[in-house]
Amino acid sequence: MSLPELRLAPEYQCHPLWVEGTDGIRNVDTAALHLPADLAADIDRWAARYQEGYDPTDPLASGFADPGEEAAWDEEGRALWRRLRDQLGDRYRVRYFSPRAGWLEPDAPDADPTTAGAAAGGDPVMALLSSPRARDRLEGLKRLEQQGGPVEAALPLLDDDAPYLFAHAGRGYIAEVRADALVTVQTLYRLAGRRPDFGPVTVRKAMPQDDAFSQAASIVQALPPEQREALRARVDAHLAARVRPEPFETPACRAYCTLQLLGRIRYERQEVDPVTLLTPLQAEVAASQVRSDRPRPHLRFGTADRPLGWFYRQDGRWVEDLAETPEAPRIRRFLRSFTTSDHGELPRVVGAAEGAPRHNPDGSLVLDGTVPRDVADPAEYLASLAAFLDGLVPCELVR
Repeated sequence: MSLPELRLAPEYQCHPLWVEGTDGIRNVDTAALHLPADLAADIDRWAARYQEGYDPTDPLASGFADPGEEAAWDEEGRALWRRLRDQLGDRYRVRYFSPRAGWLEPDAPDADPTTAGAAAGGDPVMALLSSPRARDRLEGLKRLEQQGGPVEAALPLLDDDAPYLFAHAGRGYIAEVRADALVTVQTLYRLAGRRPDFGPVTVRKAMPQDDAFSQAASIVQALPPEQREALRARVDAHLAARVRPEPFETPACRAYCTLQLLGRIRYERQEVDPVTLLTPLQAEVAASQVRSDRPRPHLRFGTADRPLGWFYRQDGRWVEDLAETPEAPRIRRFLRSFTTSDHGELPRVVGAAEGAPRHNPDGSLVLDGTVPRDVADPAEYLASLAAFLDGLVPCELVR
Protein backbone atom coordinates (compact mmCIF):
# COMPACT_ATOMS: atom_id res chain seq x y z
CA MET A 1 0.00 0.00 0.00
CA SER A 2 1.45 3.38 -1.00
CA LEU A 3 2.15 6.03 1.62
CA PRO A 4 0.17 9.28 1.69
CA GLU A 5 2.02 12.30 0.37
CA LEU A 6 3.27 15.20 2.50
CA ARG A 7 4.21 18.33 0.57
CA LEU A 8 6.28 21.22 1.84
CA ALA A 9 4.90 23.81 -0.58
CA PRO A 10 4.18 27.28 0.82
CA GLU A 11 1.26 29.21 -0.56
CA TYR A 12 0.10 32.67 0.45
CA GLN A 13 -2.38 32.81 3.31
CA CYS A 14 -2.03 29.05 3.88
CA HIS A 15 0.03 26.75 6.07
CA PRO A 16 3.16 25.48 4.27
CA LEU A 17 2.27 21.78 4.60
CA TRP A 18 -0.17 19.73 2.55
CA VAL A 19 -1.23 16.11 3.04
CA GLU A 20 -2.64 14.19 0.09
CA GLY A 21 -4.43 10.93 0.78
CA THR A 22 -7.48 9.02 -0.36
CA ASP A 23 -9.70 11.85 0.96
CA GLY A 24 -8.01 14.50 -1.18
CA ILE A 25 -5.54 17.25 -0.27
CA ARG A 26 -5.60 18.93 3.15
CA ASN A 27 -3.69 22.03 4.25
CA VAL A 28 -2.29 21.30 7.73
CA ASP A 29 -0.21 23.16 10.30
CA THR A 30 2.90 21.84 12.01
CA ALA A 31 0.95 20.97 15.18
CA ALA A 32 -1.22 18.49 13.27
CA LEU A 33 1.86 16.42 12.40
CA HIS A 34 3.20 16.29 15.99
CA LEU A 35 6.65 17.39 14.89
CA PRO A 36 9.55 17.99 17.29
CA ALA A 37 9.32 21.51 18.70
CA ASP A 38 12.53 22.72 17.05
CA LEU A 39 11.54 21.48 13.59
CA ALA A 40 8.02 22.90 13.90
CA ALA A 41 9.40 26.29 14.97
CA ASP A 42 11.90 26.35 12.09
CA ILE A 43 9.18 25.55 9.53
CA ASP A 44 6.84 28.19 10.95
CA ARG A 45 9.60 30.83 10.90
CA TRP A 46 10.59 29.87 7.34
CA ALA A 47 6.95 30.03 6.18
CA ALA A 48 6.51 33.44 7.82
CA ARG A 49 9.35 34.83 5.70
CA TYR A 50 7.47 33.67 2.59
CA GLN A 51 4.23 35.29 3.77
CA GLU A 52 6.02 38.63 4.17
CA GLY A 53 6.23 38.82 0.36
CA TYR A 54 2.46 38.72 -0.09
CA ASP A 55 0.94 41.82 -1.69
CA PRO A 56 -2.82 41.82 -0.94
CA THR A 57 -3.42 44.68 -3.39
CA ASP A 58 -1.80 42.76 -6.27
CA PRO A 59 -1.36 39.06 -5.39
CA LEU A 60 0.20 38.24 -8.76
CA ALA A 61 3.03 40.68 -7.96
CA SER A 62 3.85 38.92 -4.67
CA GLY A 63 7.23 37.32 -4.07
CA PHE A 64 10.79 38.02 -3.01
CA ALA A 65 12.13 41.35 -4.23
CA ASP A 66 15.73 40.11 -4.04
CA PRO A 67 16.70 36.93 -5.99
CA GLY A 68 19.54 36.33 -3.53
CA GLU A 69 17.11 36.32 -0.62
CA GLU A 70 14.87 33.86 -2.46
CA ALA A 71 17.84 31.56 -3.14
CA ALA A 72 18.81 31.55 0.56
CA TRP A 73 15.20 30.90 1.54
CA ASP A 74 15.04 28.03 -0.95
CA GLU A 75 18.22 26.45 0.47
CA GLU A 76 16.67 26.59 3.93
CA GLY A 77 13.55 24.95 2.51
CA ARG A 78 15.63 22.09 1.12
CA ALA A 79 17.19 21.56 4.55
CA LEU A 80 13.74 21.51 6.16
CA TRP A 81 12.55 19.04 3.54
CA ARG A 82 15.41 16.68 4.41
CA ARG A 83 14.61 16.98 8.14
CA LEU A 84 10.93 16.29 7.47
CA ARG A 85 11.85 13.29 5.36
CA ASP A 86 14.08 11.92 8.12
CA GLN A 87 11.36 12.50 10.72
CA LEU A 88 8.28 11.32 8.82
CA GLY A 89 9.64 9.25 5.92
CA ASP A 90 8.15 6.07 7.34
CA ARG A 91 4.66 7.60 7.33
CA TYR A 92 4.66 9.86 4.24
CA ARG A 93 6.25 10.44 0.87
CA VAL A 94 7.75 13.83 1.67
CA ARG A 95 8.17 16.23 -1.25
CA TYR A 96 9.31 19.85 -1.48
CA PHE A 97 8.54 22.43 -4.15
CA SER A 98 11.64 24.48 -4.90
CA PRO A 99 10.97 27.77 -6.74
CA ARG A 100 14.27 27.27 -8.59
CA ALA A 101 14.16 23.55 -9.40
CA GLY A 102 10.58 22.35 -9.17
CA TRP A 103 9.54 19.31 -7.13
CA LEU A 104 12.19 17.50 -5.10
CA GLU A 105 11.20 13.88 -4.66
CA PRO A 106 11.72 11.73 -1.56
CA ASP A 107 13.51 8.81 -3.23
CA ALA A 108 16.95 10.40 -3.62
CA PRO A 109 19.03 12.75 -1.42
CA ASP A 110 19.15 15.43 -4.11
CA ALA A 111 16.18 14.51 -6.24
CA ASP A 112 16.24 17.73 -8.23
CA PRO A 113 14.68 17.78 -11.74
CA THR A 114 17.88 19.45 -12.96
CA THR A 115 20.06 16.50 -11.93
CA ALA A 116 17.77 13.51 -11.49
CA GLY A 117 17.97 12.45 -15.13
CA ALA A 118 21.76 12.65 -15.20
CA ALA A 119 22.05 10.74 -11.93
CA ALA A 120 20.00 7.95 -13.45
CA GLY A 121 22.28 7.87 -16.47
CA GLY A 122 19.83 9.71 -18.73
CA ASP A 123 19.26 13.18 -20.11
CA PRO A 124 17.86 15.60 -17.47
CA VAL A 125 16.01 17.60 -20.14
CA MET A 126 14.32 14.48 -21.49
CA ALA A 127 13.43 13.51 -17.90
CA LEU A 128 11.65 16.84 -17.53
CA LEU A 129 9.90 16.57 -20.90
CA SER A 130 8.51 13.15 -19.97
CA SER A 131 7.49 14.11 -16.42
CA PRO A 132 3.83 13.68 -15.41
CA ARG A 133 3.92 17.24 -14.02
CA ALA A 134 3.01 19.99 -16.46
CA ARG A 135 5.43 22.51 -14.94
CA ASP A 136 8.31 20.06 -15.27
CA ARG A 137 7.53 19.72 -18.96
CA LEU A 138 7.43 23.53 -19.29
CA GLU A 139 10.86 23.70 -17.64
CA GLY A 140 12.11 21.00 -20.03
CA LEU A 141 10.93 23.03 -23.02
CA LYS A 142 12.71 26.12 -21.72
CA ARG A 143 15.98 24.24 -21.24
CA LEU A 144 15.70 22.51 -24.60
CA GLU A 145 15.36 25.93 -26.22
CA GLN A 146 18.23 27.42 -24.22
CA GLN A 147 20.53 24.55 -25.17
CA GLY A 148 19.48 24.51 -28.82
CA GLY A 149 18.56 20.86 -28.41
CA PRO A 150 16.88 18.56 -30.94
CA VAL A 151 13.52 19.90 -32.06
CA GLU A 152 12.22 16.31 -32.29
CA ALA A 153 12.14 16.22 -28.48
CA ALA A 154 9.56 19.03 -28.39
CA LEU A 155 7.32 17.91 -31.26
CA PRO A 156 5.27 15.38 -29.23
CA LEU A 157 4.30 18.15 -26.82
CA LEU A 158 2.46 20.00 -29.59
CA ASP A 159 -0.48 17.78 -28.53
CA ASP A 160 -0.05 18.35 -24.78
CA ASP A 161 -3.28 19.94 -23.52
CA ALA A 162 -2.27 20.10 -19.83
CA PRO A 163 -3.21 23.52 -18.38
CA TYR A 164 -1.14 25.85 -16.22
CA LEU A 165 -1.69 29.30 -14.72
CA PHE A 166 0.32 32.40 -15.59
CA ALA A 167 0.05 36.13 -15.00
CA HIS A 168 -0.13 38.83 -17.65
CA ALA A 169 -0.78 42.52 -17.05
CA GLY A 170 -1.94 41.81 -13.51
CA ARG A 171 -4.45 39.08 -14.44
CA GLY A 172 -4.36 35.32 -14.21
CA TYR A 173 -4.66 33.31 -17.43
CA ILE A 174 -4.76 29.60 -18.21
CA ALA A 175 -2.69 28.27 -21.10
CA GLU A 176 -1.79 24.78 -22.25
CA VAL A 177 1.66 23.20 -22.44
CA ARG A 178 1.27 22.81 -26.19
CA ALA A 179 1.35 26.62 -26.61
CA ASP A 180 4.83 26.73 -25.06
CA ALA A 181 5.86 23.68 -27.07
CA LEU A 182 4.93 25.50 -30.27
CA VAL A 183 7.10 28.50 -29.34
CA THR A 184 10.02 26.19 -28.54
CA VAL A 185 9.63 24.36 -31.84
CA GLN A 186 9.46 27.65 -33.75
CA THR A 187 12.58 28.95 -31.99
CA LEU A 188 14.57 25.79 -32.69
CA TYR A 189 13.54 25.86 -36.35
CA ARG A 190 14.70 29.47 -36.59
CA LEU A 191 18.03 28.62 -34.98
CA ALA A 192 18.54 25.80 -37.48
CA GLY A 193 17.38 27.91 -40.45
CA ARG A 194 14.79 25.26 -41.26
CA ARG A 195 11.50 25.83 -43.03
CA PRO A 196 8.54 24.41 -41.09
CA ASP A 197 7.71 20.86 -42.04
CA PHE A 198 5.22 20.27 -39.23
CA GLY A 199 1.59 21.19 -38.85
CA PRO A 200 -1.18 21.95 -38.83
CA VAL A 201 -1.14 22.58 -35.08
CA THR A 202 -3.89 22.90 -32.49
CA VAL A 203 -4.16 26.41 -31.01
CA ARG A 204 -6.40 28.53 -28.80
CA LYS A 205 -6.13 31.80 -26.89
CA ALA A 206 -5.25 31.69 -23.21
CA MET A 207 -8.37 31.81 -21.04
CA PRO A 208 -8.78 34.30 -18.15
CA GLN A 209 -9.02 32.22 -15.00
CA ASP A 210 -12.13 34.15 -13.92
CA ASP A 211 -13.89 32.95 -17.09
CA ALA A 212 -12.90 29.35 -16.35
CA PHE A 213 -14.22 29.62 -12.79
CA SER A 214 -17.57 31.12 -13.79
CA GLN A 215 -18.19 28.77 -16.73
CA ALA A 216 -17.23 25.63 -14.81
CA ALA A 217 -19.29 26.63 -11.77
CA SER A 218 -22.45 27.29 -13.78
CA ILE A 219 -22.17 23.94 -15.57
CA VAL A 220 -21.36 21.88 -12.49
CA GLN A 221 -24.13 23.44 -10.40
CA ALA A 222 -26.70 22.41 -13.03
CA LEU A 223 -25.69 18.73 -12.85
CA PRO A 224 -27.46 16.17 -10.66
CA PRO A 225 -25.39 15.21 -7.58
CA GLU A 226 -24.35 11.80 -8.93
CA GLN A 227 -23.15 13.27 -12.24
CA ARG A 228 -21.35 16.02 -10.35
CA GLU A 229 -19.40 13.49 -8.29
CA ALA A 230 -18.59 11.40 -11.36
CA LEU A 231 -17.27 14.47 -13.15
CA ARG A 232 -15.17 15.45 -10.13
CA ALA A 233 -13.59 11.97 -10.13
CA ARG A 234 -12.75 12.25 -13.83
CA VAL A 235 -11.21 15.68 -13.32
CA ASP A 236 -9.13 14.42 -10.38
CA ALA A 237 -7.86 11.50 -12.44
CA HIS A 238 -6.98 13.79 -15.35
CA LEU A 239 -5.10 16.21 -13.09
CA ALA A 240 -3.19 13.39 -11.42
CA ALA A 241 -2.21 11.76 -14.71
CA ARG A 242 -0.80 14.69 -16.71
CA VAL A 243 -1.03 17.97 -14.78
CA ARG A 244 -0.27 17.64 -11.06
CA PRO A 245 -0.69 21.38 -10.55
CA GLU A 246 0.93 23.42 -7.82
CA PRO A 247 -1.32 24.47 -4.92
CA PHE A 248 -1.65 28.07 -6.11
CA GLU A 249 -3.00 27.01 -9.52
CA THR A 250 -5.02 23.93 -8.59
CA PRO A 251 -8.45 25.66 -8.53
CA ALA A 252 -7.87 27.25 -11.94
CA CYS A 253 -6.57 24.03 -13.50
CA ARG A 254 -9.47 22.09 -11.99
CA ALA A 255 -11.99 24.50 -13.53
CA TYR A 256 -10.25 24.39 -16.90
CA CYS A 257 -10.03 20.57 -16.93
CA THR A 258 -13.73 20.44 -16.12
CA LEU A 259 -14.43 22.46 -19.25
CA GLN A 260 -12.03 20.29 -21.28
CA LEU A 261 -13.70 17.04 -20.25
CA LEU A 262 -17.13 18.47 -21.06
CA GLY A 263 -15.98 19.56 -24.52
CA ARG A 264 -16.41 23.27 -23.72
CA ILE A 265 -12.89 24.31 -24.76
CA ARG A 266 -12.81 25.27 -28.42
CA TYR A 267 -9.70 24.81 -30.56
CA GLU A 268 -8.57 25.69 -34.06
CA ARG A 269 -6.25 23.80 -36.40
CA GLN A 270 -3.88 26.23 -38.12
CA GLU A 271 -0.90 26.04 -40.44
CA VAL A 272 2.41 27.72 -39.66
CA ASP A 273 3.50 30.54 -41.97
CA PRO A 274 6.56 29.35 -43.92
CA VAL A 275 8.33 32.72 -43.52
CA THR A 276 7.43 34.01 -40.05
CA LEU A 277 6.78 30.52 -38.60
CA LEU A 278 3.78 32.03 -36.80
CA THR A 279 0.24 30.71 -36.83
CA PRO A 280 -2.54 33.20 -37.68
CA LEU A 281 -3.62 33.17 -34.03
CA GLN A 282 -0.10 34.01 -32.83
CA ALA A 283 0.10 36.88 -35.29
CA GLU A 284 -3.32 38.14 -34.18
CA VAL A 285 -2.46 37.98 -30.46
CA ALA A 286 0.91 39.65 -30.96
CA ALA A 287 -0.69 42.45 -32.97
CA SER A 288 -3.38 43.04 -30.32
CA GLN A 289 -0.74 43.32 -27.59
CA VAL A 290 1.20 46.11 -29.30
CA ARG A 291 -1.60 48.46 -30.33
CA SER A 292 -1.86 50.72 -27.29
CA ASP A 293 0.68 53.29 -26.10
CA ARG A 294 2.99 52.51 -23.18
CA PRO A 295 4.19 54.78 -20.38
CA ARG A 296 7.23 56.88 -21.24
CA PRO A 297 10.13 56.67 -20.97
CA HIS A 298 10.35 53.04 -22.04
CA LEU A 299 12.65 50.63 -23.79
CA ARG A 300 11.01 49.32 -26.95
CA PHE A 301 12.07 45.98 -28.40
CA GLY A 302 11.77 45.34 -32.12
CA THR A 303 11.02 48.25 -34.40
CA ALA A 304 8.45 51.04 -34.49
CA ASP A 305 6.63 49.17 -37.26
CA ARG A 306 6.85 45.80 -35.52
CA PRO A 307 7.27 46.24 -31.75
CA LEU A 308 7.92 43.06 -29.77
CA GLY A 309 7.48 44.52 -26.32
CA TRP A 310 8.51 47.17 -23.81
CA PHE A 311 10.27 47.61 -20.49
CA TYR A 312 9.24 50.52 -18.28
CA ARG A 313 8.58 51.62 -14.72
CA GLN A 314 4.99 52.09 -13.64
CA ASP A 315 3.72 52.85 -10.14
CA GLY A 316 7.19 52.21 -8.77
CA ARG A 317 7.53 48.74 -10.37
CA TRP A 318 9.50 47.68 -13.43
CA VAL A 319 7.27 45.98 -15.99
CA GLU A 320 8.28 43.39 -18.61
CA ASP A 321 5.59 43.97 -21.22
CA LEU A 322 6.43 41.54 -24.01
CA ALA A 323 4.12 40.43 -26.79
CA GLU A 324 3.54 36.68 -27.07
CA THR A 325 5.91 36.08 -29.94
CA PRO A 326 8.61 33.46 -30.49
CA GLU A 327 11.20 36.21 -29.91
CA ALA A 328 9.88 36.94 -26.41
CA PRO A 329 11.79 34.21 -24.50
CA ARG A 330 15.11 35.36 -25.97
CA ILE A 331 14.39 39.02 -25.17
CA ARG A 332 13.31 38.08 -21.65
CA ARG A 333 16.50 36.07 -21.00
CA PHE A 334 18.79 38.94 -22.02
CA LEU A 335 16.66 41.49 -20.18
CA ARG A 336 16.71 39.55 -16.93
CA SER A 337 20.43 38.83 -17.19
CA PHE A 338 20.99 42.58 -16.65
CA THR A 339 18.04 43.54 -14.45
CA THR A 340 18.09 40.88 -11.72
CA SER A 341 21.18 42.06 -9.84
CA ASP A 342 21.12 41.14 -6.16
CA HIS A 343 21.98 44.77 -5.37
CA GLY A 344 19.12 46.31 -7.36
CA GLU A 345 21.37 48.45 -9.52
CA LEU A 346 22.97 48.55 -12.97
CA PRO A 347 26.45 49.77 -13.97
CA ARG A 348 26.19 53.32 -15.32
CA VAL A 349 27.34 53.57 -18.97
CA VAL A 350 29.11 56.86 -19.67
CA GLY A 351 27.35 58.81 -22.41
CA ALA A 352 24.31 56.51 -22.51
CA ALA A 353 21.95 59.16 -21.15
CA GLU A 354 22.93 61.43 -24.04
CA GLY A 355 22.37 58.69 -26.59
CA ALA A 356 26.08 58.15 -27.30
CA PRO A 357 27.52 55.39 -25.08
CA ARG A 358 31.30 55.62 -24.82
CA HIS A 359 33.56 52.62 -25.48
CA ASN A 360 37.07 51.70 -24.37
CA PRO A 361 39.74 50.94 -27.00
CA ASP A 362 38.97 47.23 -26.61
CA GLY A 363 35.30 47.87 -27.47
CA SER A 364 33.94 47.46 -23.95
CA LEU A 365 31.62 50.08 -22.49
CA VAL A 366 33.03 52.85 -20.31
CA LEU A 367 31.43 52.52 -16.87
CA ASP A 368 31.20 54.98 -14.00
CA GLY A 369 29.37 53.98 -10.84
CA THR A 370 25.90 52.50 -10.80
CA VAL A 371 22.27 53.42 -11.50
CA PRO A 372 19.77 52.17 -8.87
CA ARG A 373 16.49 50.70 -10.04
CA ASP A 374 14.60 53.32 -8.04
CA VAL A 375 16.50 56.25 -9.60
CA ALA A 376 14.36 59.39 -9.80
CA ASP A 377 14.47 59.50 -13.62
CA PRO A 378 13.87 55.98 -15.00
CA ALA A 379 15.37 57.11 -18.33
CA GLU A 380 18.82 57.00 -16.67
CA TYR A 381 18.39 53.31 -15.87
CA LEU A 382 16.89 52.53 -19.28
CA ALA A 383 19.70 54.32 -21.13
CA SER A 384 22.42 52.19 -19.55
CA LEU A 385 20.30 49.06 -20.03
CA ALA A 386 19.88 49.87 -23.74
CA ALA A 387 23.67 50.20 -24.08
CA PHE A 388 24.21 46.74 -22.58
CA LEU A 389 21.50 45.19 -24.77
CA ASP A 390 22.80 46.79 -27.98
CA GLY A 391 23.77 44.06 -30.40
CA LEU A 392 21.96 41.39 -28.40
CA VAL A 393 18.35 42.34 -29.04
CA PRO A 394 16.91 45.20 -31.15
CA CYS A 395 15.84 47.91 -28.73
CA GLU A 396 15.45 51.70 -28.52
CA LEU A 397 14.96 54.13 -25.64
CA VAL A 398 11.79 56.15 -26.22
CA ARG A 399 11.38 59.21 -24.01
